[in-house]
Amino acid sequence: FIAGEFSTFNVNITQAFLRQAVRFSLQLSEIRHSLDEDFRGSCVRSRSDHLPYILHNETGSSLRFTTATDEVLEARSMQRKSTAKWYQTAADASTTFEFPTKRLTIAENSEEIHQLIVRVDGWDEISPVNVDAVGTYFRLARCSTSRVADSNFGINVRLVIVVTMDKNGRKVVTIRSALTVINHLLDPILLILTCGSSKVPETSIIRVDPKKTLHVPLKFASASMAVKPDGWNCSKTHEVKWQEAKSAGERINKLLKFDIFDICYW
Repeated sequence: FIAGEFSTFNVNITQAFLRQAVRFSLQLSEIRHSLDEDFRGSCVRSRSDHLPYILHNETGSSLRFTTATDEVLEARSMQRKSTAKWYQTAADASTTFEFPTKRLTIAENSEEIHQLIVRVDGWDEISPVNVDAVGTYFRLARCSTSRVADSNFGINVRLVIVVTMDKNGRKVVTIRSALTVINHLLDPILLILTCGSSKVPETSIIRVDPKKTLHVPLKFASASMAVKPDGWNCSKTHEVKWQEAKSAGERINKLLKFDIFDICYW
């Protein structure tokens, strides 16, 4: 049906039509307000998919990471220098980052995933890790060839990448070592970590408060470990041979005795 410029449009004005028109006119401002609220709400909800990520560095060393995993892998396969942008994060610091917009708007590609490549200072970059799904992931970090001569860095270590979601819906990526110490005592303890050669050892003394958890710095992930209670005027330490646990889920219990003047601390 095509109407001409001067065509006549016949309308029957009924009492029901007038009542509907009056009711709509009275409710027009309310309808407009409701539409505005729905529109703003939909805009806010759609923005939640593009919230920035947060990366926590708990390795005890500075690290760098990149979201341009395809570029890094392609450059490696073609043996050329990568043009990927790397983000620097100091030890015990956090960095907010986002994936490129072009990756977020490709709705037709259902296989599009968000990945990171991480490089901790002293170790080579790890294989890509997916940060889309909440979970715990493990990657092997090989000792950097530039640090092989340094006995404190001449080891391969396991990295733990934990992906969680905060109350605002943002993904939180925490990177740490695979060695964890939990103090179940009612008193603080001193943890003595020693790594390196016997000629030039490196030692770190860390205080662990009661009921607290310590993620051992990556540099000491294979270190020898000794422990003693803090605040008890105890000079002697006891070695904890944590390497004796060889298989997953294996538990080794040992009772340690500290002689403190005329009392004993077990």
